[in-house]
Amino acid sequence: MSEYWSQADERTIAWDDPQLGIAWPLQGAVIQSDKDRRGVSLAEAELFP
Repeated sequence: MSEYWSQADERTIAWDDPQLGIAWPLQGAVIQSDKDRRGVSLAEAELFP
């Protein structure tokens, strides 16, 4: 990264949010980090101004 990073400003969008419209080519179980499991939908996400 070339810019300052702040964990307090980090956001995680759910990878499987239907609003994203991504047809993931899944085969088998999905392996996620704890952070990714806590991801919210785009509609619920706190967005930056």
